[in-house]
Amino acid sequence: ATCVPAEAACIASANAAVVSGDPDPYLSVTPTLPTPSALIAPLLRLSERNEAMAFSSADLLVGAFRRADQDARTGAISALVAAVAGQLAQLTHGDDKETHSKRLRTAVHLLTLVLVTDVDAREVAAAEGLVDLALGHLETFLPQHRAGGGNAVLPGWTT
Repeated sequence: ATCVPAEAACIASANAAVVSGDPDPYLSVTPTLPTPSALIAPLLRLSERNEAMAFSSADLLVGAFRRADQDARTGAISALVAAVAGQLAQLTHGDDKETHSKRLRTAVHLLTLVLVTDVDAREVAAAEGLVDLALGHLETFLPQHRAGGGNAVLPGWTT
């Protein structure tokens, strides 16, 4: 079994308390919640495996934003935009188009749900270059659209 560093520290602290003879070691440990940025990778993996989980993942992430400071919120939104950018790059230059297309669709879906729910996140995402990133990649379909007589199909991540 694997654990995140915060869990490992909590377990180590509790184990030390047991060794020291503390009568209730788990009550002497102060639990900490993960930062919004720490939630992104697991939420993306969860949403990738089950697309319906994107809605709950977005709710959880927005809830984490509410208890976080502005720097943590900005960092998490930047990480989501970076996830989209990374998957766009992998889709363009990578070798496994199907996997990266699914991961891109998941990242865009989660980011879109967060942006719909959290108005303040929109400004941060725009400042991170999300608009230029999305428009730049959508423009690549203009030649296909013209060459196909107007019948080029946009990729799934755009919907």
